[in-house]
Amino acid sequence: MKKPKLGPPVGFADVLKKIVAALAAAATSIAIFAGALFTPALIADLDSGDRDWVAALFATVLVVVASMLLHRRQVRHERLCWQREYTVNLIKMAMEDPFYAQCWGPRVSPPHIEERGFAYVNLMLMGWSYAWEQGQIDDSQVKAYARASFENEIPRQYWQRMGAWRAQSRRRRERAFYRIIADEYRQAVESGPPTRPYEPATDGSNSPPQPFGLYVQGGPVVAAGLDAGHEAGPLSVAERKLDGRSQRTA
Repeated sequence: MKKPKLGPPVGFADVLKKIVAALAAAATSIAIFAGALFTPALIADLDSGDRDWVAALFATVLVVVASMLLHRRQVRHERLCWQREYTVNLIKMAMEDPFYAQCWGPRVSPPHIEERGFAYVNLMLMGWSYAWEQGQIDDSQVKAYARASFENEIPRQYWQRMGAWRAQSRRRRERAFYRIIADEYRQAVESGPPTRPYEPATDGSNSPPQPFGLYVQGGPVVAAGLDAGHEAGPLSVAERKLDGRSQRTA
């Protein structure tokens, strides 16, 4: 049994990003403090009859508020990135060692499909979603990726079972992203069966499928509060919510 590694991989780029984020947060905090500290002196200086100190005060307040909002957004972004990295590592652990996979609950994929395939599809969607939200890819690219993916049986089976659940995200941007995926899935189904049927693993792991519960990005649990945007909680532990109806249709 492999030793669990929950911490996200740390590389030079990761360290550099964290340093930049810390410096940005520190600079924002200093700016807010300085604004609050020097505002009285600024008002006194401007209160000379020929200057509009009210307008100056209003402008100062706007600067402080803008700084606070910027800082809040930066903190939220860093927290979301950490949650996503944590979720990815949990999924990878379960993919590499079936012992951890059983902790996720009952099977979700059809009996003939290894559920680590479902886990991998989830990682793909997480990557596309993040890139799309950050503006690194646009709608047309997401459609192209999804269209190609749905030529395979595993992504189709995954979306058939989990698409409706994902569409219930509390985050507007995430719901918009999954509407794009849902449209491509619908078109793929209408076009006929997948051109690439399921291909069993050839790495010697063709043993009976292990229990492997569903891994979902940022979901309400997804988070363990994450809501990857589901801004819920501190950890992005991917949670799977599967009601009786979805089990019957599985």
